[in-house]
Amino acid sequence: MTPTSIRNVEGDVGNEEGLLGDGSSGAKFSSKGAWVTVDFGKEVGGLISLTFDSTTSASSISLSFTESAQFIRPAASDDSSFPDASTTYDGVLLVPSTSILQSQSQSKGLWTQPSASLRAGFRFLTIVSNSNSSLTISNVTCEISFMPHVEDMTAYTGYFYAKDPGFVDDEDFLTKLWYAGAYTVQTNTVPVNTGRMVPFAPRGTWANNATLGIAGPIIVDGAKRDRAVWPGDMGIAVPTQFVSTMDLVPTKNALGTMFSHINPTTGALPESGPPLNQLSSDTYHMWTLIGTHNYYLYSGDIEWIQDIWANYTKAIAFLEGKVGSTGLMTVTGLRDWARQGGGGINAEGNAILYKTLLTATDLANAMNNTNLASAYAKNATNLKARFNDVFWMDNVGLYRDNSSTTLTPQDANSFAVLFNVTNTLEQKKRVSDGLMKNWNALGPLPPELPDTISPFISGFELQAHFEAGNGDRAMDLLHRTWGYMLYTNLSVQSTLLEGFTANGSLAYAIQLLKSNSYRANVGYNHDPAYTSHAHGWSSGPTSALTIYVLGLSVTAIQGEQWLLAPQIGVGGLTEAEGGFETQLGWFGASWSLGLDGSDGLARVNVTTPQGTKGVFRLPNVDDDNVPVSQVTVDGKKATVVNGQVALSGGSHRSPPSRIHGEWVTEVSASSLLPSIIVHLMRRDGVLSFASAMDSEKARLPGYRYGTPVQTRPRQSLWFSRRAFTHLVVLLGFCYWVNQVWRPSVNGFRSAISLAYIPSSSSPWELAAELTTEERNSLEPGTIIWGPCVPAVRNVDCGGIVVPKDHFDPTAGNAIIAFGKWKATKSPKKGSIFLNPGGPGGAGTRLVGTEQRGKALAKLLGDDYDLIGFDPRGIGSTVPATRCFPSPVTNALFFANTVIEQGITVPSISNLSSPRLYHGLVEQYRHFISLKQAQGELCRKNMGDELRYMGTATVVRDIDFMTKIMDGEDAKINYWGGSYGSILGAYLVNMLPHRIGYSVIDGIADPVSWSSEPSHKWPHNWLAHSEKTYQIFLKGCSEAGPNICPLTKYKGEPWKNIEARFEDFFDHLALAPLPVADGPRPGFLTSGTARGELYFAAIRRYQLKLMPRRGDIVIAFLQIFLQQPTWWPLAAQSYASAFAGNGSAIFNMLSLSYSANYDLTRLAVTCLDSPSNKSYPPTPEDLADQALKNLKDVSVHFGVSTGVSEPDGGCEYWPVKGPERFVGPWNASLDIPLLIVSNTADPITPMSSGLLINSLMPNSSTLLIQDGPGHCSVSLPSLCTIKAVRGYFAGQVPKNGTWCDVDVSPFPSEEDNEVLQSMSMEDKELMDAMRTAGDSMVEARFGHTLL
Repeated sequence: MTPTSIRNVEGDVGNEEGLLGDGSSGAKFSSKGAWVTVDFGKEVGGLISLTFDSTTSASSISLSFTESAQFIRPAASDDSSFPDASTTYDGVLLVPSTSILQSQSQSKGLWTQPSASLRAGFRFLTIVSNSNSSLTISNVTCEISFMPHVEDMTAYTGYFYAKDPGFVDDEDFLTKLWYAGAYTVQTNTVPVNTGRMVPFAPRGTWANNATLGIAGPIIVDGAKRDRAVWPGDMGIAVPTQFVSTMDLVPTKNALGTMFSHINPTTGALPESGPPLNQLSSDTYHMWTLIGTHNYYLYSGDIEWIQDIWANYTKAIAFLEGKVGSTGLMTVTGLRDWARQGGGGINAEGNAILYKTLLTATDLANAMNNTNLASAYAKNATNLKARFNDVFWMDNVGLYRDNSSTTLTPQDANSFAVLFNVTNTLEQKKRVSDGLMKNWNALGPLPPELPDTISPFISGFELQAHFEAGNGDRAMDLLHRTWGYMLYTNLSVQSTLLEGFTANGSLAYAIQLLKSNSYRANVGYNHDPAYTSHAHGWSSGPTSALTIYVLGLSVTAIQGEQWLLAPQIGVGGLTEAEGGFETQLGWFGASWSLGLDGSDGLARVNVTTPQGTKGVFRLPNVDDDNVPVSQVTVDGKKATVVNGQVALSGGSHRSPPSRIHGEWVTEVSASSLLPSIIVHLMRRDGVLSFASAMDSEKARLPGYRYGTPVQTRPRQSLWFSRRAFTHLVVLLGFCYWVNQVWRPSVNGFRSAISLAYIPSSSSPWELAAELTTEERNSLEPGTIIWGPCVPAVRNVDCGGIVVPKDHFDPTAGNAIIAFGKWKATKSPKKGSIFLNPGGPGGAGTRLVGTEQRGKALAKLLGDDYDLIGFDPRGIGSTVPATRCFPSPVTNALFFANTVIEQGITVPSISNLSSPRLYHGLVEQYRHFISLKQAQGELCRKNMGDELRYMGTATVVRDIDFMTKIMDGEDAKINYWGGSYGSILGAYLVNMLPHRIGYSVIDGIADPVSWSSEPSHKWPHNWLAHSEKTYQIFLKGCSEAGPNICPLTKYKGEPWKNIEARFEDFFDHLALAPLPVADGPRPGFLTSGTARGELYFAAIRRYQLKLMPRRGDIVIAFLQIFLQQPTWWPLAAQSYASAFAGNGSAIFNMLSLSYSANYDLTRLAVTCLDSPSNKSYPPTPEDLADQALKNLKDVSVHFGVSTGVSEPDGGCEYWPVKGPERFVGPWNASLDIPLLIVSNTADPITPMSSGLLINSLMPNSSTLLIQDGPGHCSVSLPSLCTIKAVRGYFAGQVPKNGTWCDVDVSPFPSEEDNEVLQSMSMEDKELMDAMRTAGDSMVEARFGHTLL
């Protein structure tokens, strides 16, 4: 193969394109250190050849290789030989002058890389000149070393094809992913004499000339490394191999190698093959045995089974000897896929043992040993019963890791569903629901391996969701994890990553805050360059797409028996086709949804070899729960038994089949309910089925190195538009019936509710696709109901149509996105509207998981519906704030500006310094220019749409929604924190007669908010920031270095720690800290480190992450002060930065972009605050205000809020709203407003709570929580929890109630004693408050998606 492009050129190089040509004109290197990087365009591996066209006796070069562009560098390759924190262990391949001269004398200048230094996995090659003597090089090629036994690697025996409307960046995503998995396993199929040398090569070199097994070719774990047989990896890689290439010889050689190294005495199998030869892994021992069955199932090679049978049964006996009186295996061989724990009576090990015994039963029957088969089957049955007795936690809906923990691992739960260790389908569905709770936006975070996304275990979870009937969820997982892997520029975009961190960076949690993370220390030594980018264990989607989406799999050897169980329409797909070969012949299938105007029509086809037998499982039918009056095969009525039809191999055809039924209207049973629900239901539909298709036309030639040979017309937009056509037409009908047939309820028109069942899109996505004309044609009060995506138990999602301007009906409509956690206790008292703060926080995220909904219900009361909604311009509400034409434009606009980097103060030791003042003026000059540009962008791209996003308009929306959801006379109940306290203060003072129970927490001053320009707000906000900072420093000192590494010893004076901080900040002001590694190289400034660049970056770029507490790197001190439970993480992060490693603070800046955040905060604040457009503040005015903040309020953080709260510049905002509320703030309420303030809140001081309490002396009650942090939920207090819960139950706390916190920010033994002494109910309340606190922060700062 030849390189496809030039990636980098440095130094004196001419005609670098000559490296890509045929050698007629080469690239000339004319100086020492000059270098060029060529890009092969995909993962390759093998031996490099190049031609030296012109050299001298002094000429020499070196070559460096890398998979990831992150490690392109002239002085080192990425690491393959050994992991080292320097990332430079492998060094370069030196081509000295003697080698060059020899090549010219013997082979006309052609030089070829020595075979021992084979580079087996890379995409980028860097060529460096090591002398000032000029030389010319041409004709760079790579002789591919993998798949040595195959002439044409594009001749796949299987294929898969589908358009994916759900993956917006590339509708060919699924097809490309299928081939990426196949190609990954091909790169892992290697000659037997090309293993990584052990003992490892010395530093600065690598060697890949070790023997890997008994014969070749052989399948290994990764192209670059480890280049050894790993049976666990084969549990994913071999099914990929089967459906894509049917290349089973490498699998046979790998398994034979493992059996050849069995311990002859004990029967123990090794964990890995030679030359590593690692031992003591019970799980990988079992994967060898499961792999043996897979090989037999796919190949039918009974002779080989006979050859290894004695060792196989000895290996089974080894496992059965570990099963004790409990009926479960005690795991003693602890090595595994790098998970933590796993020893003892462990769920993961026993789930794999169950699968091992089932496959052993099958093999014993194949060997005609019925007695042994019966014994294996009986042991499996007994183990399954004990497994569920010991590990199942019914209150959680998941399996625990062992009998003494509540940890619910990803691996054991995925295996339990996939291997059918569960007892019921409902149990599988509960496990599927529970597994999803561990997701962030890039995929699952295993509780047994924190901070990590493992495509290996996630590949099993993917299959588990399909098995549980949650195909849409499985597709979501594909989009998150593999969508990131396949397209991130951190990887090779052709094969699949070994794994990555929770934030998307390389090397298994190395870049995260927990610098001592388990995975980083187990075989990786904190070396991100060591990560493999072509790892077969990550190829799970390839077989999953064939087996589940297409629906085709073999159930007996070579496909003598087979199953067709397509998941039609999953993930919004409208078609899929594909198949595979065995020695019996071709197995192919296809399905498509009809596009001829007759909704619900589908066609299913299958081709299988003559003489085989199969079962067709009806799509979307669970047994006989859905009536199907007729199924036809070849035009003849077929027998349906438990939703299945028996078939035989051969060729057949049939007409299109109706599987989705027809539109019918169903009126609610109670005429008192103010709604009509329109369902898409299946009513005695006729299901026809074709059991064959023309195999010559069905098979695609496949992808040639990722390039599709065949394309299909795009259909996803059509399908979505049909959905909206139905919606708009039906709305008119429903509204007419609603008005005529049932005129009104209590004098107020009733709501119209719609359910569009067949769509996999959420109602928010549907609303976003409506044109302005379609949206404005809807009747205000209409609710578009639909599935939450992903689905959340007990949560309904919807979009409610509201007037855009509540005073001008001609202005059109908006659609407010909401999620409703339904009351679980009767009678229901009404609804509580929730706001997490910001402004810019999406309230839908507060009920975005079952855990969050349960937590808030625990705190507020389970007899209320909890309504998390996205205010105007925010989240999924339509229209959304879109000032920037694209997320990339957004990112580039802010990159490295003073808004992103923060205001830098050279030193706080001399605030009267002229240098300081002039520096502030210059920074604010840039700040104002950016604000002017922001305003102009918003004017140009949004226009008058911006007028309707102020707080006063949101108050009118809450009033309108309450009347629709609860009735015209229903009272408004509300709970909000941070900016939510502003919204709450507006709400109770604008509509006092409408207010029921209302709680505001973390109080911002509404008087200042509405009467002062926004650049002056921090003077009030920062009143307690210094107090909070001192609590942080003192707590660190008391905790000691084991918990807070910022202190040198327990009890060190806190002033010493403060001084080290200031030295660090001052140093950064003079010399920002460079950060070269990670997804976005850059530099760490004093302003960044003082402020909260992380959340500022999130709000600019809306990172597609869904981290949970402890997973996110909030390395920015001012925002850390708001969340005391994160203080230990802050200490670790800053200790690392003090030592010169700023990556933990910086690397979260720019991983991926989304258009969802934009300038939503300014869209609210600039409509709420006064602004003098005639006399805007000058740079000097802003500098004066900054110095006032530093001198009078907070010497450490007086200029830091400009990063975390990017306000100011409203003088340049292009619009004014229809309504701006400025008070009065002294309303009289029937039920007093509950105000909650912390004594040390660094951003909303207690004085603001006291102010509202004094303005409403008879209509408010103040609860003071004695502790640090922003909002009471930031640090749990049982007293506060019970007071708030009691308030919503009708028990108003006494004004001035004082509540202590029950734990300290830095964990201590005293905290443990307090928690242990609590009742179970109190512990649950504490957990609920922690969950609520996390979800408030995540929703407020926009880095988690519902």
